Amino acid sequence: MHLRSRSTRLLPALALAVVGALAAPRVAHAQDAGNIDINPFRFAVDSRGYLTVDASQVLGHKELSLGIVTNWGRHLLVFENGDQTFEVTNVVTPTLHGAFGLKLGPAELELAISMPFSIMSGDRNPDDDGGTPTPNDDNKFGLSGQGLGNVGVHLKTRFLKTSKGPKIGLGLILSAFLPTASEKDRFLAEDGLQPAASVILDKEFGKQRNLRFAVNAGIKLHTGTTSWTDTGNGDPGSPATNKTIDSGSAEVPVGVAIAWSIAPQKFDLIGEVFGSLPLGGENYLPLEAIGGVKLYLGKNSFFSLGGGRGLVTTKGANPDLRAFIGIIFEPNIGDRDGDGYKDDVDECPDDPEDFD
Repeated sequence: MHLRSRSTRLLPALALAVVGALAAPRVAHAQDAGNIDINPFRFAVDSRGYLTVDASQVLGHKELSLGIVTNWGRHLLVFENGDQTFEVTNVVTPTLHGAFGLKLGPAELELAISMPFSIMSGDRNPDDDGGTPTPNDDNKFGLSGQGLGNVGVHLKTRFLKTSKGPKIGLGLILSAFLPTASEKDRFLAEDGLQPAASVILDKEFGKQRNLRFAVNAGIKLHTGTTSWTDTGNGDPGSPATNKTIDSGSAEVPVGVAIAWSIAPQKFDLIGEVFGSLPLGGENYLPLEAIGGVKLYLGKNSFFSLGGGRGLVTTKGANPDLRAFIGIIFEPNIGDRDGDGYKDDVDECPDDPEDFD
């Protein structure tokens, strides 16, 4: 009942955001915005993760994970200076995910890709009434954009398994976010390469591993444009707040997640806090708290949805409302206890083999 009531609230919100973004005015004059990615929401790289936080477990040899996750953020950037305002009202981002497991000798590897497609709408105020009381000559300063964002390619491996010993996992993800934006100056993506690395530390509790906890931390570099100042869109009468957002040359992405399997492999509750600590910059401090559920459609496939909000809404990249919905599908037979035996031949698929 709780899942149904929550989904009825989130689905209309996502639908309205998409419609609003698509219906935003696409005027002929310049629509100046930045080449900074102000949407920090990125789902885990594979089906083993939590929501945005990754887990150390990797896909098995030649296992495949596919999915699509759509997220919506409202008011990811708001500038005010007297009666002059600028805002990014809605950003809706469907992202395609794919991952493939590969074992090379003792090394457990995983190759993954993420392809975001974003739709944004925003506005500047006040509008220009043309000096007359009639609305026919009014000049509105809305802005909008849509297109491909920064495609991410990822390499994941692990060094410790949660299925052995103290049930502590240790993993590593190396990523590169490519300058693949199909539309510039719309806050859809960055215009330079972004190398990144993230360390994963996680632990599972209980014989059935009902309680899981994970921490991610790493580094991300920005090689392209990192700063944008709102000086208007170039049209006469265009509002300008003259305020700046700057993501800095590097940031430290962090994330903490906890998951409780109410019914193992059927229904999970998940809570997260994630964001980044910029090394420098201005008016940029992504930090969000989200909660969500996973409803399993099969052993390794699930439907996920949830929501949350930014924790520092006076800074850029903090939505005052967040929602997401997605489906992750793993067509191969999985190894949910992580002991190396596929579930169809594992006599105890929820209890890892003790190799000692």
